[in-house]
Order: sequence, then C-alpha cells, then structure tokens
Amino acid sequence: MRAAAVCLLLAAACGEAASAPEAVARYEGASMGSSWHATVVHAADRTPPDPQELQGILDEVDRLMSTWKPESELSRFNAWAPAAAEESFPVSIHTAKVVEAALQVAEQTRGAFDPTVLPLVELWGFGASGPRADEPTPEEIAAAGARVGWERLEVRGAALAKRDARIAVDLSAIAPGYATDLVCERLRALGFPDHLIEVGGEVCVGGRGPGGRPWRVGIEQPVDDAEQGQLLNSAIAVRDGAVATSGDYRKFRRAADGTRLSHEIDPRSGRPIAHALASATVLAPTCMMADALATACMILGPAEALDFAERLPEVEAYLLVRTAQGFRALQTSGFPEAVE
Repeated sequence: MRAAAVCLLLAAACGEAASAPEAVARYEGASMGSSWHATVVHAADRTPPDPQELQGILDEVDRLMSTWKPESELSRFNAWAPAAAEESFPVSIHTAKVVEAALQVAEQTRGAFDPTVLPLVELWGFGASGPRADEPTPEEIAAAGARVGWERLEVRGAALAKRDARIAVDLSAIAPGYATDLVCERLRALGFPDHLIEVGGEVCVGGRGPGGRPWRVGIEQPVDDAEQGQLLNSAIAVRDGAVATSGDYRKFRRAADGTRLSHEIDPRSGRPIAHALASATVLAPTCMMADALATACMILGPAEALDFAERLPEVEAYLLVRTAQGFRALQTSGFPEAVE
C-alpha cells in the first residue's frame, strides 16, 4: 500500500455558501490493507448512498488485483507460465485497464515506473512474503532484476500476456487510485456529484464540499518519527480532480548500518531509492493516473520528476525535498496556491 497520505480537511476553503438545504454523509472502512473515507454532500430530503455498495466496489478491485491474496486474478496471472508466446491469460476488463495504464506510465518514464517490479519488492522484504533481516546480495539483486521488464508484459483486449514466464506484476502503485475513481464514478451515476473519496491516501473529488465551497485537501509533512503523528505541510482547494501522494517516510526499514531502505524500489537499479525526495503529490484528472505518477516521481527524484511532471498535460506536482535545513518545496508552474 501507499507510503504517504494526503490529509482530509473537510472544512470549507472559500466560496459562497449554497442556499438549498443540504446534508453531509460520511463513511469509512478498510480496504486494500489500508482505510478509506468518503464524504458526500446531498439534498437534505434525499437518502444518501449505501456504504455497502461503496465498500463492494473497493473489495472487488482488491479481489482482482491484490498481490497479497493467492486467489486474486493478478496473483494467478503471476503464477501462470505460458507454454507458448501466443498464449494469453483472460482477465477482467478492470485489470486489463489498470495494466494498460501502468504500461503507459512505464513507457513515459522509460521504466522508472514498472508494473513488473514485484520480484524486487519481494526481494527487499516489502511484499507478501514478509520482511527480511539482511540486505540482498548483488547476485540476488541481479537475479531478481532479470525478472523485471515492462516491455515483456502485454495487454491483449481482456487478457494479459508475458513474453517471459518469470514476469510478475505489482499494481499497488496504481490500483488504489483506480478503485477511488470507480467509487467517484458510481456516486456520479447515482446522482451525487458533490463528494470526496480517499482510499489509502489517494483522493478523488467531485463538485463542491459542504456549504458549496471547494474541498480542501491537505498535503502531509513527511515525518520520520511515527510518534510525532500527522503534520500538515500545506492545503489546496480542489474541485473535480484527483490528488495522490507517495513518499518514503512511512514504509521503510533500516539497514544494518542504519541506512534508510525505502519501499520505493527503482526497477532500473534494483535498489531502494536513495535521493533526497521525501514525498511527491500529484494532481491529475483521474486518481489512477495521479497514483501512478506520484510513484513515478518518487523513483525519478527531485529534478527529473519536476521536469517530467511539467511536461505532462493536465498534471501538476508538489515535491518535498530533504535538505540540511529541513524540507524544500518544488512545484510545477500550475500547482494551486496554498489555502488557509
């Protein structure tokens, strides 16, 4: 799951209050090894959405794409060994869509984001097989890296194919965002355009918040000491868009020499990232893309990530970089101004 979260600030940021009577429904639950929250603004005389329906959407994505569940569609694909190159593995349209999007980001980043990184994630002790006490040897890293390569994964309609039987896919950096999008789409279809959905730190926003004001989404300050709790770096006003944050400060372990080993694995080197970028927050039209691009930025590092995000249409990024004096913020030219 995600290593960083955006904070939910349900108080209004700005704008004029709505005149029609309204009610606010709030939901929460567990999903994909993390939590989810939803806030729906609706007419006071209307029955709010059924939380079980929203939970069911999230559970379905987890059932299909989890690498922690051996029976999931994705786990079964990972275990599958094709007898011939022309063979393919039938999957749901949901899994096919997410893999296709992941491959798009892999191509855009020249492999910095790679959905086939699972062998390296497992090797470093951040996967379903559990943590490891020692650091992998160069030989182990090379062997796992030989099983990684997005170019050997293919989407064929509602099926997946791999040109190498050793390929194993990890969608944990994009599937939560997709699940968030699905909940937002369902709420719009049900006639609830004003909503905020957060799944494991990935946020999708529709319409306006309580009182007709824009939703406020807080950007978390990276904190290495869990006992300090959640700290706010800044907040932005969002309407009809998605926000996702990835970082290195929640899910990591220490090497024997005290070095931080981030769960963000660079598939190109086979090792955890070691640069100064602590967190990357991305705004995009869909949460699926914001989710994947936030992870891509973390792998790329500060300078390359800023340049990469600046060149993407309808995408903005806010990067927090560690320095000797604290955190330094870098942001793309169109990133929204902070609000109180």
